[in-house]
Amino acid sequence: MDEIVKFAELGLVTREKLIAHQLDPDAIDYRAREGSLVAVQRGVYRLRGAPDSFEARALAACLYAGEAAAISHFAAAYLHGIEGFPKPENVEVLLPRQVKAKPSGVLVHRTPEPFQSVKLQGIKTTSLPRTLIDLADQLSFDEVEKALNAAWRKNRAIIPWLKQEMAKLKRKEWSGLDKVSQLVRRMDGRGLDSDLELEVLKEIERRALPKPTKGLVILDDQGRYVIRGDLGWEKWKTVLHCDSVAWHGTEQAMMRDAFQRSELSLLKWTQIAVMKRTLEDGLWLRQLERALQPR
Repeated sequence: MDEIVKFAELGLVTREKLIAHQLDPDAIDYRAREGSLVAVQRGVYRLRGAPDSFEARALAACLYAGEAAAISHFAAAYLHGIEGFPKPENVEVLLPRQVKAKPSGVLVHRTPEPFQSVKLQGIKTTSLPRTLIDLADQLSFDEVEKALNAAWRKNRAIIPWLKQEMAKLKRKEWSGLDKVSQLVRRMDGRGLDSDLELEVLKEIERRALPKPTKGLVILDDQGRYVIRGDLGWEKWKTVLHCDSVAWHGTEQAMMRDAFQRSELSLLKWTQIAVMKRTLEDGLWLRQLERALQPR
């Protein structure tokens, strides 16, 4: 048994690998009967005592389905660590349409197109762009926008990567492609650093206020860096701070922000702060409307 542990992945081994390591098929069947190997998919076993985790079930599905398989959709979003996608109840796997394997206990999706994959925790998973495109078929426009911005926070190269992936996919019935295409154009090359910023931007657009610059870099009179504003209007020397506890909660962060905002005051910039709990009170919007009036 100790020899088997050496080549197990997440406590899993395949019958094929056991035989390749000179374990007799009858010995494998015996171990399965007496419980030291637990069958989780046809030809895939979990070692006795190894945890029955989500990750192990995902890997087992891929090991059974073969090299062409990859974890996909909500399960892939969780493995990628995209904000807003907790561990799902179901393992989902993507397979080429011609592959007939059907792992038990998982949701199987099939596709006629080739797809990129990556290894996450040793598990073959659809690439970040393909994961977003697959999810877009099952999410609302607003939910896809949140997911896309969360993906941008993980990988700042997601926009060109998505464009490359979308260029390969031409199916007219794929509604998710249209959502992602619209959102990529809307993002204009840059995402937002939090869901709060996204909500704030939508309120600004609903009021038909001038379009802000995302991540506006503000310099002092000598050209030295002062701050990167969340949303800013250089023409009106106005910057909006979207303050979240997660970003500004440490003492070091608070000291940095206080210094930078003091510098902005000396440079005669109008600063408006909005937090999650003040998002709906309208005060920040009224202040912003006044700040963006012609001077």
